[in-house]
Amino acid sequence: MASNQPYSSDEPARAQIDQIAGPAVLEFGDNYCGYCRRAQPVIAEGLAAHANIRHIKVADGPGRPLGRSFRVKLWPTLVFLRDGKEVARLVRPDSVPAVSQALEQITLLD
Repeated sequence: MASNQPYSSDEPARAQIDQIAGPAVLEFGDNYCGYCRRAQPVIAEGLAAHANIRHIKVADGPGRPLGRSFRVKLWPTLVFLRDGKEVARLVRPDSVPAVSQALEQITLLD
């Protein structure tokens, strides 16, 4: 899913996330969050060179089980996964190099 897409309120189950093969980015946030909107250009630019990486945007909030299972506290939070396991995390990313560096950590084996 491209980062210019809205956050989806249909969140996958944690078991589904844990079974994702290969690299993936799980992004937690909210469509009305100013920090989330401000970070979108940075996230999009960072992901632009990695179109093959699965990008899942999940609307988070109180009582949302997926965000709680990843202990998300601030938005946006990007969780970089490799074969369903967390490899890196960025909270409120503010630079393309930070996003790119985290992406490198999950794509080294590709």
